[in-house]
Amino acid sequence: YDSASIQQACTLLEQSGLTWSVASFAGVMLASAGAAFLLLSYFSVPWLLLLPLVAGAVLLPLLVVLRAKAKRLQRIEQQLPDALDLMARALRAGHAFPTALKMVGDEMNAPLAVEFRATFDEVNFGIAMQDALMNLATRVPSTDLRYFVIAVLIQRETGGNLAELLDSISRIIRE
Repeated sequence: YDSASIQQACTLLEQSGLTWSVASFAGVMLASAGAAFLLLSYFSVPWLLLLPLVAGAVLLPLLVVLRAKAKRLQRIEQQLPDALDLMARALRAGHAFPTALKMVGDEMNAPLAVEFRATFDEVNFGIAMQDALMNLATRVPSTDLRYFVIAVLIQRETGGNLAELLDSISRIIRE
């Protein structure tokens, strides 16, 4: 494996929400291939059929990770409008934007709460808001979330009513 492949696997595992490391993921893939090879060899499956079946067994853990990623992303997209509404209410109540991020992290359910809490923590540890929001968009490959990030970044540059903007994005996502 080269470093780009490892980075892609790490990103995929992070986006899936699974707590596997890249090494354990590779180990599960190898174990799956080994188990398939032994099982198929025991039943004397011909080599021309054995090799594609073992290759397919290697891909089973990848399918599990991709399914977990899709389910997590679907859950995040379901939660996002409510999170934006919560942020808009917090901003109207006079809270700062980072505090609104923290409120979503504290009051919403996983997986969205985990991502917003991580973004708040990044800002708290000194990462620029723009970088923290871009990291959020990288961790969560959702088009709706990217619209939120881009809209907030543009609003921070140009000014305007962020609460109204969040309400509009929430309404558009729901529609």
